[in-house]
Amino acid sequence: MGCRELAFLIAFFLESMSNPPWGTSFGRRVPRRRRFVAGFIALASLGIVAMASSSANGATRGSGLPGGVTAKKSPFQVCPVDRPRRYVDDFGDSRYSPSFHYHQGIDIMAAEGTPIRAPFDGWAEKWDSQGGGLAVYVRGRHGFVYNAHLSALGRLGKVEAGDIVGYVGNSGNAIGHSPHDHFEWHPRGGSAVDPFELLNTPCSRPEHDRSGRGASRSK
Repeated sequence: MGCRELAFLIAFFLESMSNPPWGTSFGRRVPRRRRFVAGFIALASLGIVAMASSSANGATRGSGLPGGVTAKKSPFQVCPVDRPRRYVDDFGDSRYSPSFHYHQGIDIMAAEGTPIRAPFDGWAEKWDSQGGGLAVYVRGRHGFVYNAHLSALGRLGKVEAGDIVGYVGNSGNAIGHSPHDHFEWHPRGGSAVDPFELLNTPCSRPEHDRSGRGASRSK
């Protein structure tokens, strides 16, 4: 259950507590205390369901900051996708392709062929899968990122922050959809966490020097 769905259900139950459709029974008013207890149980149940869902899918909303890194010092030295680009915090949203799951990253929308860059120094590795299509991992000091749905690869092996490691596309289960970079952040190599706030820091800066490192394309 996503946050929006949970908020809707909570609002529904709160409204029900104020104007319950079951407020009378055979001409008798249901006691206010009983209505309060029923509402409390309903809200507590929703909270349990939400926590269970979050644990089950392994996705964690939060700062995404490993130890020793502050919000002002994001582990991402450069924005992973060149301008023009756009993104929203869609981490944890419900997805239904190829089957129901919770979104484990941020979709950074950009035109096909837009460069994707290593956000930090590390090691870039190619990956192929049915869902993510052509993809690349970049593993660094504080964790690794996963970029999926690429149209082509850039530099692999040892990379520096800003090196081009791939190009935006719509491969895998994104075929037929708008091109984008599905960007995941796994601090310390663990489960994916929400990288939205960490992306805002480098992606709001003036564009870095496009030196063209790793610009040769490969499939």
